Amino acid sequence: MPSVTSIVANFKSYFLHCILVLLLLFMMPSCGKKNDHISAPTRANGIYYWRTTFEASEAEQQFLAAHNVKRLYLRLFDVDMSKRNLGDALSPQPVATIQFRDSANLAQVMHIVDECVPTIFITLPALKTMHGEASEYASKICTRILNMCSYHGFLNKVHEVQIDCDWTESTESQYFHLLEEMCHIMHGQGIQLSATIRLHQLRTAAPPVDKGVLMLYNTGSFKHPDTQNSILSYEDARPYLKKALRYNLHLDYAFPNFGWGIWFRNNTFQAILHQRDFTNDTLYEQISDTHFRVIKDHCVENGYWLQRGDIIRKEVADMAVIEQLKQQLLFDKQTSVIMYHLDENNLQNYTNDETTTFYTYPAE
Repeated sequence: MPSVTSIVANFKSYFLHCILVLLLLFMMPSCGKKNDHISAPTRANGIYYWRTTFEASEAEQQFLAAHNVKRLYLRLFDVDMSKRNLGDALSPQPVATIQFRDSANLAQVMHIVDECVPTIFITLPALKTMHGEASEYASKICTRILNMCSYHGFLNKVHEVQIDCDWTESTESQYFHLLEEMCHIMHGQGIQLSATIRLHQLRTAAPPVDKGVLMLYNTGSFKHPDTQNSILSYEDARPYLKKALRYNLHLDYAFPNFGWGIWFRNNTFQAILHQRDFTNDTLYEQISDTHFRVIKDHCVENGYWLQRGDIIRKEVADMAVIEQLKQQLLFDKQTSVIMYHLDENNLQNYTNDETTTFYTYPAE
């Protein structure tokens, strides 16, 4: 248990960080003025970290070093509807904040990478509730990001902040207003603002940010029994490729490395299984390259009870499809490729050679 002295010291340190960030926010220049400290996008191999506790294993650190991954997209927290205090009304609040329990482990990773991109996911219910208060929420979100990065000692690695939101046509106006306000704040600190772009969002106007990341995964309907691969399918992505080429915003590209099993009973979706090994022939019968039939009732993760006759569709992104898409997309000397996400189990889905191919860039 930490001593009272250490608790007081930590509180003083955090308080001073908060005061420093608030002073910086008050002194920031207007976003309307050109900021010479905002640099153009640069190329770097990237990867997302999307867990709620930061703990990079030795294998994960070796992966970063071996494949020259220099940009870490680090999810700090989500913004969702929640109660700040017991008895309060629901309002947009930071939730699922990442926990840094091992400062030495964090320092080791930050020594490997050159840049850390704090990434914030904003839910649609939270976004809708921000209507008319974009400036206030932009300030709260930016202040919390800068406080966390400063307190945990990697603010010097932050040259970009990313916002992830599945905005719709009806929420576009308020989302773009929020981004404009955040641009004001982040540009004042010499930090770029980026946003994730889903394939269907290519049909709308580009958000008011410095650059985007096109999310090339979850392209199909995982609940449909006839879907071949909901994680990534060339046929699902192909209709959007021309729109990506004409998009009025610099785009980097994020591709998946994860896999899962999709469980069906009587052609009806039941759940996503994170288990991916269905080779036990006392429990499963392989009926195609990607499909398995349950031949014995048994229990799996989360207490799910699989019954004889249930069908499981095993999915993982095919490196050949990723390469096919890369050849169809626009690349220049600033374009980066990003993997989703850093997890020792997911990293095993690709061989070392396949990962090298993943981070190989087409000729401009």
